[in-house]
Amino acid sequence: MSARTQLCPYCDVRPRSSDDHIFPEFLGGQTTIRACKPCNDLFGHAFEGRVSSDFAPIAVMLRRGGLHSPRRVVWKCAMKKEGVDYDLDSDLQLTPSKPSIERDETGAIKRGVFANRQSAKSSIRGLEAQGKKLKLTPQAIGGIDISKLEFRLNIGMEVRRLAIKVAAAVSDHMGFSDGLIDKETREFLLGNTEKSNRVRFDYTRYANLEKIRSPLSHFAFVKGNGKTHNTYAIVQFYGLVQFYVLLSEGAFAYDDFAIAAALDVAEGYREHFEQTELLMFPVAQVNLSQWEFQRMQSDWMKKWNTEAQVVLQDDTRIVSLGLTDRV
Repeated sequence: MSARTQLCPYCDVRPRSSDDHIFPEFLGGQTTIRACKPCNDLFGHAFEGRVSSDFAPIAVMLRRGGLHSPRRVVWKCAMKKEGVDYDLDSDLQLTPSKPSIERDETGAIKRGVFANRQSAKSSIRGLEAQGKKLKLTPQAIGGIDISKLEFRLNIGMEVRRLAIKVAAAVSDHMGFSDGLIDKETREFLLGNTEKSNRVRFDYTRYANLEKIRSPLSHFAFVKGNGKTHNTYAIVQFYGLVQFYVLLSEGAFAYDDFAIAAALDVAEGYREHFEQTELLMFPVAQVNLSQWEFQRMQSDWMKKWNTEAQVVLQDDTRIVSLGLTDRV
């Protein structure tokens, strides 16, 4: 290993000192590369935890269709029933999002809803210390039709940074990390700049990529072009969100390469890494009109739901996907 390749593939400054998952553990990833511990810790705190929460509704919806989440995740405030917000976890269990106490017009307590018996008993003890008389009555939550739930998928800078991280880790695992990331992309990955247009929504349907990726998988195609001196990636999460990632612009000075990696959600979270054809794809536009974006997103959702019906056990589908773009 050269002195250069002993450095962390993310910061390119510190020596490799820890194992970092290529696809995050919360997505089901198991394969690791060596990276420095500061970068490893930074990514976990700065964006991977937030992305896990943002993607929780997808994991819950897939669980309903028979695909178990690699980790328990909680869809916060998934639904409201009788005025109370409920969380829904990947075991399809509902719990109140927070303790809720209902009072009558005189201020007397009519009903309290708590996440569990321990939380209820603790609250009752506090209220009884104030001289109030209360009774604990366990009550099942019924009448929930999970198939009717809709959600907004939060797409912020955190998911964009994760897309860069996955592309960089895949490339390093396959031995193609030299010159992969330029200064602008690296600064955004490390959080030194808050925003960047290096990671762009891309709902183009690439027929050549569809042939080598599995339905609902997490997927990355990474390409280095020695003639244009650019490197880029196309990264998908759950096959639902696709990004075009410009990793380096005009700074790549090595031989052409193309690699593909997938984390197959429908096949027990099996991972694949391989070199592939030197496919070429156009640079995704930075700005699309609202009409064009909505048209492409609608077409993409039809494709995703078709894939889902092949894999899932029931009629699980995302009827309406709202995007909150935190840019």
